[in-house]
Amino acid sequence: MTTMQQRETGRQIAPGVRSRRIGQTTILTLKGANDRTYQNTLFQLIGEVGRHVALEMGDLGNVNSGFLGLLAAGARTLNGRGGQLFLLRPPPALRRLLTLSGVGGTILSTVEDESQLP
Repeated sequence: MTTMQQRETGRQIAPGVRSRRIGQTTILTLKGANDRTYQNTLFQLIGEVGRHVALEMGDLGNVNSGFLGLLAAGARTLNGRGGQLFLLRPPPALRRLLTLSGVGGTILSTVEDESQLP
């Protein structure tokens, strides 16, 4: 099964969020507008879906400082439970924002391939 087919087989758990599980990690594929309501829903989901969560942001629009705050808070929540937040193939703009803010690599990890997830 190709990566695209795997994304298609995930189940929708909220508007613009599909979920699938690989190993110990729940992968949330994000799509659509990245507004405050979306961010609040996503933060709640990060805390509920499992100990290890990977966010795949291929079609997510408007990555901003509010989203960065969501990532930091979500990572702290999971780290407090012995888990981890991963960003799966994050877009270049988000990579730059993570580097500039100092968040990348400290409380969350970026991975390029699902085989790198627990």
